[in-house]
Amino acid sequence: MDCIKGGCYGELLAVCTFLALVIACLVSRLALGFVWELLNTRARVINKVRDASSLAFASNPDLTETETDTDPESDSLAFISSEDICGTGQELQSGHRSCLGRGLCFFPPLMVWFCLVYHWRCRAVSVILAAEMNDEELEAVARVRASQEFFVEQARRLNANGSWPAKGLELDVVGAGGGFRTAANGAGIALLFALEQAGLLKGVHRTRGASAGSSAAILRVSKLWEPTGFISWMLRQPRFFNETVGLSVLWRLVIPFETWFTPSFLQALGPGDYRRLSGRIWIAYTRGCLRGGFQEAETTEFSSNEAVTAALSKSMMIPFIYPLGNTLTGLRHGEIVLDAGVSRDYPLFLDGLRPQLVLGPRRELTTYAPSPLPRMTQSLIDAQHDLFDLLRRWDGRGDKKEAMELVPAGLRETQCANARLNDWPAMNWGRRLFISEPDLKDIKQADVREAWRMQLQYAFRLNDSVVGGCLAMAPRAGDVEPTTVPFVRSD
Repeated sequence: MDCIKGGCYGELLAVCTFLALVIACLVSRLALGFVWELLNTRARVINKVRDASSLAFASNPDLTETETDTDPESDSLAFISSEDICGTGQELQSGHRSCLGRGLCFFPPLMVWFCLVYHWRCRAVSVILAAEMNDEELEAVARVRASQEFFVEQARRLNANGSWPAKGLELDVVGAGGGFRTAANGAGIALLFALEQAGLLKGVHRTRGASAGSSAAILRVSKLWEPTGFISWMLRQPRFFNETVGLSVLWRLVIPFETWFTPSFLQALGPGDYRRLSGRIWIAYTRGCLRGGFQEAETTEFSSNEAVTAALSKSMMIPFIYPLGNTLTGLRHGEIVLDAGVSRDYPLFLDGLRPQLVLGPRRELTTYAPSPLPRMTQSLIDAQHDLFDLLRRWDGRGDKKEAMELVPAGLRETQCANARLNDWPAMNWGRRLFISEPDLKDIKQADVREAWRMQLQYAFRLNDSVVGGCLAMAPRAGDVEPTTVPFVRSD
């Protein structure tokens, strides 16, 4: 109902889009059929003319070459009737039957293909839910867990010496999109919650994510070290891709990510976890509307664990390779949905109430397929190390370490960080033309509107004061993803 009141009408938009595609296909089919018949008719006429000319020459050998060359068509057209051009009724009927027969020939192999794909998808789900781990994967999980315990103990020692500045820090966490490159930061988020539980951090007040970064939101309650937990799930992915679903992103056009992501994320949650997550996590996604085009929306209240995983799927709805039906968009609960990164890949909280820990993609990994197990293991440990270093040197100002950035509290600081981090040349024009300002809860719409305006001004360099001011607020180490945003603050 909220979507309908907001003028989105997702189901109506889906029906209109489907009908438009059907009409476009029918028109294309008719146009191609007309051109094909026209070419065939012309070819038949030419062939009949040539045959008639040859027949006339053969029956009248006294004709000179000049006579046959100058007037071949006048004598031969008498042999061509309307039936020669259009065909007889029997020929047309036989042609239709042959077309139907050719069409039916494709039906058995198509059914075999569907059965194979269905069997493949079922096998992928059964393998991921079985959560079987070999010795190498178990050893990798033990390394990551030992690394977390080491950093917690180090923080305790620093706190005892009075050199742990993060003890009174209360912050928000933001996870950016980026597939497995961002998901590897999950080990850092697990360390963050472990420090909170140990009393070495005042608290993580809110968590927000886009696309794969939305998985960081559930790490507050998700299992971690069990075979069905998140860290074990990450370390099982290299073998799972190699042996079950294929490494190439092209295989996702047959067996998309949602096939096993949704059931495995649901398995990582415990009974009633949705109650602990409601009002504590914000999962962003892009919603399609009849009026205003697409806009960012969010989900923060959940009625079940299934509702949590459904929200995660909406945030990760990358066209063709994530939805179960390999569709361009998803239709979920009456809404047309797309990946949250279509609007903002870094969905910062735009109120600036607290410092925000922003997690970006790790450059040493790949996006749509997991890296080999040793590289994945080391990236998880590096994420813990980066987070520990940021907290150990926290002084209230912006800071950055590899794929993580600490954005200080403050409305202007947050708006500038939002504009700087979401400057993505591949998406800027699409956002300017088709995306409207986000529809966010518990944040003043005037602040949202101003942040969106600054984001576009920064992306297209429309306001020198905005660009210069935001660059001046960037941490000295540069942006989280310098390959996307090449600006680095000078000393």
